[in-house]
Amino acid sequence: MIRALIVDDSPTARLALRWGLERDPEILVVGEAASGTEAIAEIRRLDPDLVTLDVLLTDESGLDVAARIMGERPVPILMVSSTHTTDPSLPFRALEVGAVEAVAKLPSREHPTYGELAGRLARVAKAVARTPILHRNRARRAERALAPARSTPPDPSPRQRLPVLTGLVIGGSTGAPPLVAQLLAAVPVPTPVPVLVAQHISRGFAANFASWLGETTGHDVAVVTRSTMLDSPQVYLAPDDRNLELSSPRSLRPVSTSSHECCPNIDRLFASAAVHWGAGTVAVLLTGMGRDGAEGLSQLHRAGAQTIVQDPTTCAVSSMPERALEAGVPALVLTPDQIAKWLAKGRWQS
Repeated sequence: MIRALIVDDSPTARLALRWGLERDPEILVVGEAASGTEAIAEIRRLDPDLVTLDVLLTDESGLDVAARIMGERPVPILMVSSTHTTDPSLPFRALEVGAVEAVAKLPSREHPTYGELAGRLARVAKAVARTPILHRNRARRAERALAPARSTPPDPSPRQRLPVLTGLVIGGSTGAPPLVAQLLAAVPVPTPVPVLVAQHISRGFAANFASWLGETTGHDVAVVTRSTMLDSPQVYLAPDDRNLELSSPRSLRPVSTSSHECCPNIDRLFASAAVHWGAGTVAVLLTGMGRDGAEGLSQLHRAGAQTIVQDPTTCAVSSMPERALEAGVPALVLTPDQIAKWLAKGRWQS
């Protein structure tokens, strides 16, 4: 049983979260708090497995509260935010100080999408609760030491396998947003080739994520909401309610998703890159729950692309990289720092 503490200054929001979380029989809400001070006290008293934290509390920033919690009593934190916050970067900045994931607040129980969103909330909450808090320290130590990648030097030249780089595709889920920013920061500005990103994210957060990535990395980041020609290489982000695919080597389109797929679907993006970019692709699969990305990465490898998987020991949730490796996809296995260095050393050209 996962024991959760809800931190939100709105009784109505706390009740909606309680209803949403406790729909899952594996989750029990053991306490509530309306402020950062109350949260710290309740964490000490209850020792929960998970804290859901509102990004904006009365007279307090959830960013500051998250930093206090991680400094005083570390526990897995799931940030909860309105999609219309005045500072769209707050949820993502909270991930930088130690929160594991960010989700949108639940609508009323009468809303037609309540059941779907509550189900996703519970799945994410369980993944966050099972995240080892110390993984971040282990990851930093590993990256400082630059531990060798499996069977491959940690900083190979991308030009060893790719005479001409056509594009970069990145897929991530739980815990990946700060890593996406780290990797994009290693890519030249402006990027010489298109960079396509499929990040599992709560409905309504894509525009905020794009804005934060642009501010953090200096890149022009666009959410693809209609068919788009790749006339000027930049960073293209999948929308949060549809998949993103290449429809030709020089064009993108958002496409509807099926009920059984993660959305936006990493496999769909990777598979389209295998068809249209083939050996000119560099593909990176980051932390996340489930197995999304494994099949698409395999297709990319068969097409001759360079495939990279985040070292599972540095992942917030290691399922996606592990499923790809278990499937036998030949890939470089690198820490986030190593992936960034690998990208930075690339001889970029379109």
